[in-house]
Parts: sequence; C-alpha cells; structure tokens
Amino acid sequence: MDDLLPSAIPFWGTIEILKRCNSRCSYCNNWKENASQRISAADCQELFPQLTSLGVQRLIITGGEPLLHPELDMILKLAVSSKIYTSLITNGLLLSSARFDALVKAGLQGITLSLDTLDPEIYYKHRGVKLQNPLKKLQLISEYAHRFNLSASVNCVLSSLNSKGLENLINTANDLELPVMIQPCITDNQPQLQYLVPAGQELPNVKRNLQKVIEMKENGFRILSSSEFLTNIYEYWSKGCVQPITKCEYGFINLTINHLGDVLPCWRLPAIGNIHTASVVELWNSSEMQNWRLRMLAGKCPGCWLSCSFDWQSTLKSEKYCVEQWRSNLSNPQVINT
Repeated sequence: MDDLLPSAIPFWGTIEILKRCNSRCSYCNNWKENASQRISAADCQELFPQLTSLGVQRLIITGGEPLLHPELDMILKLAVSSKIYTSLITNGLLLSSARFDALVKAGLQGITLSLDTLDPEIYYKHRGVKLQNPLKKLQLISEYAHRFNLSASVNCVLSSLNSKGLENLINTANDLELPVMIQPCITDNQPQLQYLVPAGQELPNVKRNLQKVIEMKENGFRILSSSEFLTNIYEYWSKGCVQPITKCEYGFINLTINHLGDVLPCWRLPAIGNIHTASVVELWNSSEMQNWRLRMLAGKCPGCWLSCSFDWQSTLKSEKYCVEQWRSNLSNPQVINT
C-alpha cells in the first residue's frame, strides 16, 4: 500500500513561533492564551538543517504575531543560512519602514498581511484593536515588495461584517499588485460568535459577493483561493458544516510545527511528537504520520479548509520559481538587498 502513496516530500514548512498576539480578533483564541512558550532561535538552529534534509524549501512563520518574537531576526538569519526561502504572516500593527528594513536585512523574502477590510470601523469589530488607515499598511507592503523583490499577499477572513467590502479590498490590493487569499470565519458553532456568520437574508447577498469574486478571478484578478473553495464558503455558511472532503494532500507537502514544538499532520489533528524529544525527520517519516496521510487521502480526517484553501498546483509552481531565483542570487548579496 505504501508503494502506491505519493512521495511525501514537504515543500512547505509552517512554524507557529509563538502564541502571543497584539490583536484581539473575535474569531481567534490565540490572544486569550497569553502563552509564554515559544520556538527559540536555538530550536531553529537545530531544526532548520533537518527541514532542509527533508526537502523543505519554503518556510512560513506564523503565530500569534511573529513580530512580537524577540528573536525573529535571528530566526530569519538561520533560515537563510539553511537556504530556506522564508516569509511571515503578520497583522502588520508593528510593521514600520524601520522594522521592515531590519526584516529584509535579516533575510525575509516574503510577507502576508492579515487584513480583512479597508474600513477602520469594521476592522475594529473584527480585530478588537484600532488601525486608523489600513490602506497605508497595504501600501507599505507593496512598496517593500517592489523595492526588495519580496513575495507579498493579503489574507482576508470573511464574515457577515466585511462581505460587502470584499470587492473593494481585492481591487485595491490588486492595484498594488498584491494577490488576495480569502477564508471564511470559522466559529465552530460557538454561540457568542454567530453574529459573524451570515444568516437569513444576508446569505443571498454573501452568495452574490462571492460569485462576483469568482468572476473577478476568472477575469484575471490575483485571487489565490480557488473557485471551488469560494463556492464552498457559501455552502459552509448555509448548511452549517464543512463540505465532505474526498482527498487531502496537506500531510504530503507541508510540515507543521506549533509554538510548543509539536509536529502536527495538520492544524486540526493531534501531535505525532515533539521536536524537543525526537527529530523532525523521524516524525515526518513515522508510521503514525503515514497513517494520517492514508486517512487524508481517503477523506477520513475531521474536515477543514486547508485542502482547498488555494490553488495548490499554480501556487506551488510560482513559489518554486521564487525559491530558485532567490537561491541563485544567494551568492550575490547586492542582488538580494538592493
């Protein structure tokens, strides 16, 4: 049976370097935990060569809010020394020109801005903190992406509050040459969060807004979420459950580690081990991980949005090109940081 499985070579590695966050998002619990545990630079010094040996070429640093990590710059430098193309996902609240300069100097190659709306009032309702001019953050990301040849994008969490402004966000981001990924607000049926889920007369409006986004994608707008995925957002909200999964390949191409050092088959599955007690290579190649892959291929996992959150093949192709170009320029610092 194992001989019939696709090769499990992780192109992506995703590391949640800490849980702390300076946002207060209504749909997220990270900020409520205030956990002190985090992945250290010392952890990464041992971890990154193992990731390279497994085939990881693209590292995504997330949180919590990565910019709160005191050793972020050192972690980026360690990734560069292991020849891993590294980006981070940030809410951008702590991002300034000076901070951006330091990140690029440390080796940052890509950035995703978590931004749900350009409306400051809706931003506050979504994120629980104020950002008076979200557009300025988009412009800053775009400026540095062009100046330093960084990969850059926007991630938007969609809810009943910001559906109406989605088209404007996409138009504005695309004018700045920033692609947009869209994902639904996941409430896990928590009663206090149901106001974020479109219902009743709101649903037809959301359906029209999503259909418009699908048409924009078909007309060349840079939208990373697949049309199937966008359609499923409406189905999820109208039926109250994730659509059945027939096949998922997440466990074959993405190695995931949380802030405790736990290695996960995916974010919604239990840990198969910890980097502090076993090597990542052993865990990735373990029988337990292989069993989860079999279940993923058969659609026998809990069900989530990871398997179709964006167009895997086209994204993989473009990101491999970015990695190849970056690696070819590593020997010439003037090319990288000019």
